[in-house]
Amino acid sequence: MSAPREQFDIPATTFNGKPFTLRAVRLANAGRIPLILWEGFYQNGIFFDVMPGSGSIAEYLHANGYDVWILNSRGNGGSTGTHFFASMDDFAAIDIPTVIAFVTAKAGRRPVYVGHSQGGNTALMSMMGACKKPDGEVYLSDTEARARQESLLALVTLGSYLDFTFSKPSSLQQFVRQGVVLTLFGRKFHIISSDGILKILHILKRIPVPVPLALREAMVNSKALRIILFPLTLILNFVSLMKTWEFLYHIPNVSREARLRLFYRTMQSTYWGILYQYQQAVKFEKMMSVDKRVNYSRHYPAVTLPISVVTMEYDTLADAEQTRVVMFPKLGSREKYFTEWMGQGHEDFVMNPDYFHQLTDAINLLNLGDRT
Repeated sequence: MSAPREQFDIPATTFNGKPFTLRAVRLANAGRIPLILWEGFYQNGIFFDVMPGSGSIAEYLHANGYDVWILNSRGNGGSTGTHFFASMDDFAAIDIPTVIAFVTAKAGRRPVYVGHSQGGNTALMSMMGACKKPDGEVYLSDTEARARQESLLALVTLGSYLDFTFSKPSSLQQFVRQGVVLTLFGRKFHIISSDGILKILHILKRIPVPVPLALREAMVNSKALRIILFPLTLILNFVSLMKTWEFLYHIPNVSREARLRLFYRTMQSTYWGILYQYQQAVKFEKMMSVDKRVNYSRHYPAVTLPISVVTMEYDTLADAEQTRVVMFPKLGSREKYFTEWMGQGHEDFVMNPDYFHQLTDAINLLNLGDRT
């Protein structure tokens, strides 16, 4: 039997005073340690709840005694703010502190933040004290950094790395630096640069998946609708099972059903500002604020709270070796742990129930019982 889910819309305000809400889904265990689960790039919070029941890592964590809070980042999964410009700086400066305060008030105790990929990157930026002035200027505040870190019991990052350096050749880095290249008769023709693609996309504040999530969710839940929309079903199934998704997960580790569900239910949208920050990070091997005033990659020592850093051997987005030798030693935490999940890709851990225990193992390294 699936655990009951309670929905909250958390009120928040942009840096220039405009209201929006962040959607949270709670699998409650009153009085137990709250876990804030924050998803990554282009995905919504269903990432942690892909197949309710035995296929949901959120339910696994709930069954293991945690008070689970699944967050949907701004613009996704019922969270509003789709018509605003947003960057990772906004998530770090506004969204994350707002959610931590809300969960603490509701649960009555400090939470553990668990961030996957972008969810971990923005948490690191937030713990460094990322703030925005009313005119949009980004800066770091030591006062905010201390307050935010004290508001958490601990931080867990999963496949998160701000610098985007690579220990082996990277197709992502090649694309960002060279753009779209066509080879004909042994000659290379540069079609368009990644800068050029971003300039085209700049007309949009938010870049969604073309087929709306609501329709894809309805198709998951209705066989009749899939039959009625058979041509669309065929296209979506083909796209969701393409081998190019190997950069997100190691295909031999995950089922066909999990691959379909991940595409149908979790892929949603991102903001142009976030795309720009990632493109610049991959290109120049450092994470800058969207206005280029702050170099987050220089401020790892500011992160001093207990932290468990998890990497994946086959992760082509957050290089495991570079995370270990570049980021991890610089973290200022006295209590920090590094784990590499061998033989796995970026998202295998939420798609295969055999791997669910790994997340509780990574959390248990932090000895939370000693601080509650």
